[in-house]
Amino acid sequence: MLTKYSKPFGKESLNYYSGAISMSSRPPKLAQKILEKLQYDDVWKTTVGDFDEYFHYLAKKEGPKKAKRWYWQQILRYAPSKITHKFYWSAAMFLNYIKISFRNLKKHKSYSFINIFGLSVGLVCFVLIGLFVQYELSYDKFHETSDRTYRVLAQQPGNEYMGSDMYTLTPTALSATMKSDFPEVEAATYFGMTRTLLSIEDETFSEAGVLSDGDFFQIFSYQWYEGNPETALQDPNSIILTNSLANKLFGSEKAIGKRIDQTYGTGKKVTKTVTGVIADPPKNSHFTFNYVINDQATPYYTYNLNEWSNTNYYSFITLKKGTSEEAFADKLPGFVKTYIGSSNYYKNSPEKLPVHSLQPLEDIHLYSAGLNFNPSTSGSINTVYMFSAIAIIILLIACVNYMNLSTARSLTRSKEIGVRKVVGAVRSNIVVQFLSEAVVISLLSIIAAVLFIALTLPIFSNLIGRELTTQIFLRWDFWALTLAASLGVGIISGSYPALFTSKLKPAFILKRHTKSGKKTSLLRNILVIAQFTVTIVLLIGSIVVFQQLNFIQTTDTGLNRDQVITVATNDSEIWDRFDTVKEELNKNPSVQAVSSSQFDPVYMSSRTTVTNWEGNQEGDELSIYISPVGFDFIEMFDIQVIAGRSFNQEQYSPAKADFLINEAALAELGWTPSQAIGKSFEAWGNSGTIVGVVRNFNFLSLRQEISPLTIMLAPDYNYHRYVLIKVNGDQVQQTLADLQNFFASFSPDLPFSYTFLDDSYNNLYEEERQLSTIFNYFTLLAFIIASLGLFGLATFVIEQRTKEIGIRKVLGASVPQILTLLNKDFMKLILISFLIAAPAGWFLSASWLKDFAYRIEIGPATLILSALLAFGIALITISFKSIKTALANPVNSLKSE
Repeated sequence: MLTKYSKPFGKESLNYYSGAISMSSRPPKLAQKILEKLQYDDVWKTTVGDFDEYFHYLAKKEGPKKAKRWYWQQILRYAPSKITHKFYWSAAMFLNYIKISFRNLKKHKSYSFINIFGLSVGLVCFVLIGLFVQYELSYDKFHETSDRTYRVLAQQPGNEYMGSDMYTLTPTALSATMKSDFPEVEAATYFGMTRTLLSIEDETFSEAGVLSDGDFFQIFSYQWYEGNPETALQDPNSIILTNSLANKLFGSEKAIGKRIDQTYGTGKKVTKTVTGVIADPPKNSHFTFNYVINDQATPYYTYNLNEWSNTNYYSFITLKKGTSEEAFADKLPGFVKTYIGSSNYYKNSPEKLPVHSLQPLEDIHLYSAGLNFNPSTSGSINTVYMFSAIAIIILLIACVNYMNLSTARSLTRSKEIGVRKVVGAVRSNIVVQFLSEAVVISLLSIIAAVLFIALTLPIFSNLIGRELTTQIFLRWDFWALTLAASLGVGIISGSYPALFTSKLKPAFILKRHTKSGKKTSLLRNILVIAQFTVTIVLLIGSIVVFQQLNFIQTTDTGLNRDQVITVATNDSEIWDRFDTVKEELNKNPSVQAVSSSQFDPVYMSSRTTVTNWEGNQEGDELSIYISPVGFDFIEMFDIQVIAGRSFNQEQYSPAKADFLINEAALAELGWTPSQAIGKSFEAWGNSGTIVGVVRNFNFLSLRQEISPLTIMLAPDYNYHRYVLIKVNGDQVQQTLADLQNFFASFSPDLPFSYTFLDDSYNNLYEEERQLSTIFNYFTLLAFIIASLGLFGLATFVIEQRTKEIGIRKVLGASVPQILTLLNKDFMKLILISFLIAAPAGWFLSASWLKDFAYRIEIGPATLILSALLAFGIALITISFKSIKTALANPVNSLKSE
């Protein structure tokens, strides 16, 4: 019989019997695998060989079935005790690793602080940005059918506004017609945003609301406190309030059944009955409101119902389950041609027929850049990507710190590693030990990170303009994200030190051949370069964003918006007597000028197509912005007239309109400034004469190039909505109080609401300001973490060279020479980092600047400034240790020699 001493075992023993034993007589593979896993690496072949030998003996004697049953019985008897044994010793070893980890933390306090602080700051950035990204991605997902609901968009060829021909507004009848024509549509609705006056007894409030139909709540889901969502909005005189507005109007009383007077801009009052109360719309909704009313009985709705060329509402549809969005979208061109194409406007101009498409409800918040007339300020998927990249970068910088310092410090622990290997530790044991230490440090970083998050959360929420509160500490996903990030950081940062130290040979270690090799130094240098490269890229980005914002704030746009107060009002009492209003306001010594406009002066205009002007040929068209304004508008904003005259009340004739055009319109028309004066011109059905030419000015944001514009004198104030008042800079509060009293004398029920035009204009760049601030904070954090790592590494390297420095000083080296010696290698690394970061930072910054038609040029000064800051911070960091070492007495380092 074969013995275990006469031939190898395991697979070899199986081969030995292969000639005599059939395939069915082989040991069960699964049982064999389990047995192998339960053995230690150095004895598994012997044990498996013994099992195989007896299995074949038993199979030959009593048959394969009994042999296999015997094999499984042995495994089932053997496994529990072996697993318990393995678990016990593994746990004991793991606890030993944890104990050693804490001893090392206590022994090397400065390195421990650098690692824990760096990782905790990295975790704070990662978790906070992770929460922000999660919040941004959650928009509108609280609606029950959000995954099947779409907004209908319209592309209007040749009708660009704010640099885009994509619009969110659609015809009034679109949603209802789509529901009736397409069986795939489960529900459809529309809504429009409004702000009207709501009155109860003697109190009046200006509130933002939604105009819609009875199917609004079939698509949009909210929690109901009172009323029935199926029927609450069916009555044209019904109104649904949010909980906060119901409390504001009625306190603790039940709101349902109460009556509210709604006042339209024309002054007409309509009594509404409260038929429901819902929870306030969540903050992560792309539109918010305080009430919802059914407007299907209003003249505005009935007038536009059959006007397919008018776009007034946001249209939404919910598709039935299983309906393909792409297949449904393919049917839209035929639908558009049937209904919208039948209107007289598009019959005469078929090339302008809009192209409709679907936008998922869940995408509206992040994917609406370039869409005109969104109901609220939207987010940006690019911001989400950028923030995510910054979070990962900062976390990796912190990980690199740990990897660098741990690899360097591991050389001082070489004897410990050598002894462990001599007494039987295999490479996997060393890897587990160092990974355990990394995980311990990362878990300790969680404690500091949670404290930092609690302190910085309000600041971060304010920076990003989102509602993140300490309630996040009660959410499981917060702790899941934090723990996952921590464990991930521990494994990533501890992986290289663990693999590096575990491969050291014990004989090599114990003979004190433990100096850092070229490969190790090279990797450390590469990691430092990588750290400072991404940090300098962030620095260049911060400088460029700051310079562009400063350019925006200081550039002369050709339109003086300073100290202009805008009062938006639909009150007919004011517009019917506006000449008197203007005269009375001008009596106030703090008021410099008074004018009016039809559009918000921040944007100033609407886009239209002009086809009738003196000298045009048949088929000629001019796409132009139009801004209807009152007298004194040009003088109020210091707009420069380069030919002709401004609007003059004495020269105005009601029989014809007066127009001003800008230089961009002049170029499109092919005229010189003098040729344009007196030419006939028609826009919006108003025929008149061009009386002047104004110098180009930025009437939109600096993201768009200056387009053709005509400013039309429109003294019919019934179409105006904005009273414009230019005031002195002195005693602004007193002036505002005077204005409030003045407007109250005309409309005591109307709340006085105003904005400063320059503030409204600056709000156009709120996203860029937030970006700049956040960039600055994260760049600072990246520099702090990278500098701490550089300091720790410099400290270690300098300590390793203490005796060399002592000898050099004894031989006559000066302090500057010692400083140069210690600093130059690190400064070379920073130089390499800058040479890599400069083109990368320039390219990324230039890509961001492409969004602006008017922008700064990234010149050498920007790159030089970033280089000086990077070199200065690095030099100061290293010098903390190098100066101390250079000034030290060499006797202290050489006395043991």
